[in-house]
Amino acid sequence: MKIKTKRIKTAAAAASVTVFWLAVIFVLQCLLVPKYQSGVVEGSMIAEYYKDKTKHDVVIIGDCEVYENISTVELWRKYGITSYIRGSAQQLPWQSYYLLEDTLNYETPEVVVFNVLSLKYNEPQSEAYNRMTLDGMRWSTSKVNAIRASMTDDENFADYVFPLLRYHSRWSELTNDDFKYMFSRDPVTHNGYYMRVDVRAEDEFPDPMPLADYTLGENAMSYLRRMDKLCREKGIKLVLIKAPTKFPHWYDEWDKQISDYADQNGLSYINFIKLRDEIGLDMSTDTYDAGLHLNVYGAEKMSDYLGQWLVNNCGVSDRRSDSDCMEYYKKLAENYDKEKNSQIKELKESGKLLSHVPVAVKETSILKKFIILALIALACLGLVACNSEKKDMAVDQPVESGYTVTIKDTEIVPGAEMSSVLSALGEPKKYFESESCAFQGLDKVYTYDGVVIRTYPDKEVDYVLSVELKDDTVATAEGISIGDSRDKVIETYGESPSQSTDSSLSYAKGGSVVSFMFGNDGSISSITYTLASQDSDK
Repeated sequence: MKIKTKRIKTAAAAASVTVFWLAVIFVLQCLLVPKYQSGVVEGSMIAEYYKDKTKHDVVIIGDCEVYENISTVELWRKYGITSYIRGSAQQLPWQSYYLLEDTLNYETPEVVVFNVLSLKYNEPQSEAYNRMTLDGMRWSTSKVNAIRASMTDDENFADYVFPLLRYHSRWSELTNDDFKYMFSRDPVTHNGYYMRVDVRAEDEFPDPMPLADYTLGENAMSYLRRMDKLCREKGIKLVLIKAPTKFPHWYDEWDKQISDYADQNGLSYINFIKLRDEIGLDMSTDTYDAGLHLNVYGAEKMSDYLGQWLVNNCGVSDRRSDSDCMEYYKKLAENYDKEKNSQIKELKESGKLLSHVPVAVKETSILKKFIILALIALACLGLVACNSEKKDMAVDQPVESGYTVTIKDTEIVPGAEMSSVLSALGEPKKYFESESCAFQGLDKVYTYDGVVIRTYPDKEVDYVLSVELKDDTVATAEGISIGDSRDKVIETYGESPSQSTDSSLSYAKGGSVVSFMFGNDGSISSITYTLASQDSDK
């Protein structure tokens, strides 16, 4: 009897220890995962959907071209349309599909609207953007499949199951927000719509980079077909749209492929770029970031046009006679107007929206003590030796040797640090920057005589994404320039290109690809160097 009692006490003690450490892990995980409540708020958007218990006749899926360009409150006010935007930054086609699958576990809308810009991506792109979409999804088969489809080569599935494994090193970046929002978050959208009231007129965009192949990837298109099939099975009308913003560039060749797909499959496709005037958009006042996204004034115009189209072509119901809907959307509209007025006031007083800019928050002594406690707990759990250090180390690896071009005695290879290139080339003739749709930070475009250099950000460092030769004043390291013949390219680079079409030849070596585009006369019209993994315009 005494032995049995002792065993029970031992088991109870072991269970208590287990519960204690599980609680420690849970608290640490809640503390260390990013909160996305200020600055980069896009990571909060996906999770917000689950708090809304109402049903929606229209669900809109896609990237920033939907959650910044369509006002769900305006759709309600003008047409009584109940809607939700399941949008996230750089939402990839497979993520859109699995988010749709996930949504249908909770409701069956009349219409699903999908923005097609993301179809330019055929492969996984960025862990940081993956996280902003996937971490907010509730666990389900859809989330598991979305993770597996989205992971880059450096990611591990276990890091999604136990986010603490990935984020334990954030202890040095913690701010007061990490404590304030450990267990709950404030909404950052209005049924998925992200509001901005500031104005920055549309600027002159850089010329689009010529592509060796304009065919949308099979992997991306396969998820469009799956989305189409799923909607048909559920009796949902699928509508394809391209938002009215012109950057990143939407090629005519891509537009035709989507238009052809829609025609062949009985779908509606609306390219709103062609309808700017009809919508009434004035891009000197209706955008907040030089034309990349609409501000609230442009989004409301866009929503007025889209709402009328949905009523006329899809028969979407007007729910303003439904008392439950009226009660919910009355509160939603009040919060919408409150934020709109608050932003307008802030803009007048400060000249900019400080609330939408990341602000460093000083740590308090209590915070420092808590961090030390967290580190001790992590050390006890043996989690400090996880694989995120390996990912950080990968950034510092030397660029693999590949095709290069020499400009002003400076050898340039995609993947090189742009700072050294700028030091050698000096100030560009033209400069353009925009919030990146593929990385966290700014994409930048530098134009020199005969050369255009595009970069991508990695933390605080900019790297060369592509180099485009525009005229015959600059030649490749092998001596090929604009105007040379296809035969000369083959004679110089070999008869086994990595990719060949009637209008292009591409050769891969090391970490870069050099592509030659040919005009109607058979001579080279453009030469582009890109990273080996980059196959589309950024």
